[in-house]
Amino acid sequence: MPDAAPKAALSVRKLRKAYKDVVAVDGLDLEVRWGECFGLLGPNGAGKTTTVEICEGLTAADSGDVKVLGMRWNTHSTELRQRLGIQLQETQLSEKLTVVETVRLFRSFFRHGPEAAEVIALVQLGEKRKSRVGSLSGGRNSGWRWLARWWAIRSFCSSMSPPRASIPRPGASFGI
Repeated sequence: MPDAAPKAALSVRKLRKAYKDVVAVDGLDLEVRWGECFGLLGPNGAGKTTTVEICEGLTAADSGDVKVLGMRWNTHSTELRQRLGIQLQETQLSEKLTVVETVRLFRSFFRHGPEAAEVIALVQLGEKRKSRVGSLSGGRNSGWRWLARWWAIRSFCSSMSPPRASIPRPGASFGI
């Protein structure tokens, strides 16, 4: 069972990951407290993506300890997957899907969440609900995807790789 009241939303201790001859992460310690917004910045090759992927449960660490919401991936993966939202650097979803089809798809991955119509109304894309994702403008495409996916699952914690320059807060006016 997860910690009753973990002190940190994310706790990383002595994290290490190597790929053949390259040590990507070497003894990293970090803590993100509840309610904090945290960014992991550094030069190319510093291990940022590897660290985030380990914290997201996408990559296994060679050693160290990672707790997300007081839980470890090796013992609470199902619960963690229901509570986290991850925006990957790239997705291979068909650009032929409509906005509503894409929201329904992401919503189907989780037990709880709002209906597609509620999410689409929230991100102010009602007039584009039947439009193909590939036909949306660049800003509209990336912005709505992140926000709509997040709201479709109402995730506790969201992660994006690489970081985006501007992320609207949930419920903000999304004038696109």
